[in-house]
Amino acid sequence: MKISAKSPSYLVRNPYSYCLRMNVPRDLQRFVGKRELRYSLKTGYLGVAKLKARLTAGHVQSIFRLLR
Repeated sequence: MKISAKSPSYLVRNPYSYCLRMNVPRDLQRFVGKRELRYSLKTGYLGVAKLKARLTAGHVQSIFRLLR
């Protein structure tokens, strides 16, 4: 099994830091009021950003499950 060094698809680089960017599922957009969520990870270091992005994405996914 090959391990990929790529960043998660929801991790986006801003000029000064990294940001989490996730699409809101279509069936939940009316509850959330947005089509996309953006959240600053408040770090410029890729390793730290990957960790924070994974944790935050997990929390967002659990909120999506609760909304459903």
